[in-house]
Amino acid sequence: MREFACSTLPFDGYDLDEAFSGIAAIGFEAVEIAFIEGYTNEFSDELFNQKSALRTRKLLGAAGLRCSAVAGHIDLSEATAVERMTRRIQFCSEIGASRVITNAARISRGMEFFSNIEKLIPLVEQANVSICLENPGNGVENVVNDGASAVAAIKRISHPLFRINYDFANTLSHFPDRFPAETDFEQTLPWLAQVHLKDVKRGVNNNFFFTALGEGMIDFRTIFATLLEARSTATICLELPLRLRRREDGSPYRREGPIALKEISAILSRSRDFVTSGLSKSVLESKSNGESHAAKPPDIEA
Repeated sequence: MREFACSTLPFDGYDLDEAFSGIAAIGFEAVEIAFIEGYTNEFSDELFNQKSALRTRKLLGAAGLRCSAVAGHIDLSEATAVERMTRRIQFCSEIGASRVITNAARISRGMEFFSNIEKLIPLVEQANVSICLENPGNGVENVVNDGASAVAAIKRISHPLFRINYDFANTLSHFPDRFPAETDFEQTLPWLAQVHLKDVKRGVNNNFFFTALGEGMIDFRTIFATLLEARSTATICLELPLRLRRREDGSPYRREGPIALKEISAILSRSRDFVTSGLSKSVLESKSNGESHAAKPPDIEA
């Protein structure tokens, strides 16, 4: 069965225990914990320690949740990137998460990025934790901008523990109208470990803001149909950074104060129902039209 997780990002401004209990109450069994600089509560890398991991495991157990991933985005070209990512990898291992999500690096620092990746390979092998590269939404040219560049990066790394996390809403704000999100991700399917689902609208000054799935600009019906047709086993993660806004150029900022818990719960519930209903309808349509057999994903040797 496909894993369906919910990020803690909608609960920005609240502690993990409140986020976990809210996510569990909606009916999720898996959670992605978000530690993303500038997008969540302030934190330091000192957070990724054994004491914090123990507390997190206890909170997960109390809520009846498992952790599927940690969103621990950094610039992987930084001089300190290997040390910082090592902390995140170890934290994932200690709380039972199988992957860490991150952006790649500014395109001008591609050489440094791939050099650091080589240093990270033995660390992910030892921990058996995947690093999933995500396409950004901030309008800054990146080693991973879209589906094509994500595939190119993963092919160059050529290691089974490096995969792709595709974000459809990021595609819209990163370079509007440049990449059609609903079809751009198709080329990533053989290397796709996870997708981030969030819907987006344009508001005042053409800024982007996030809304319940199915109430924004993204054609998720097409996306669901593609995932099913390809028989993709990629985890679906409902992300929805409800407190976040993006300016017209994609740069992020956060609104003052957290969103009310009641509002968060209502939006996540509608979004969860939309996904489960949408996938069910796509299954029925697929059966009525005859199943399509996708090609076997290519193997990548370590």
